[in-house]
Amino acid sequence: NYLEKRRSLDHYTMELVKHWGIATGASNQDDWVSWYVAQTDEQPNYSKLLERLAATQTERRAIIQGFLEPNEQEAEDGLKLPTRAHRAIANMVKTGHIRVIATTNFDRLMENALRDVGIEPTVVSSADSFAGAEPLTHSTCYILKIHGDYKDARILNPC
Repeated sequence: NYLEKRRSLDHYTMELVKHWGIATGASNQDDWVSWYVAQTDEQPNYSKLLERLAATQTERRAIIQGFLEPNEQEAEDGLKLPTRAHRAIANMVKTGHIRVIATTNFDRLMENALRDVGIEPTVVSSADSFAGAEPLTHSTCYILKIHGDYKDARILNPC
């Protein structure tokens, strides 16, 4: 049961556990999850950890941005950049095979892949952005971001 729960924790939750541990003064741990469970008597939860680490939307957005946007070294190493799948979808948009992309991701990898092939997408990540968006008939590509965009304070950030 413990191993199953541990395997189901995503990378971001694991990183938040480590951030929280360091923020509370813990020394480096070989097993941050075990340390966290011993400290809190609960399994790590992404939303709870994010709330504990950041009191404001701006602080939460900064933490999430660190997970999603590459720093200079990560970009040089090819990390946090559009994948082959993002590029393949972008090429299908470019050739006219796809015009609407629905995603639960709140990163900007798809937008970046589209821009790399010369397409500026219309991004709809909230009811407000939908109301003000260019009509689909006039847009080369619509990206519907079901959970929102991480830079929007109204992000629908699931557990």
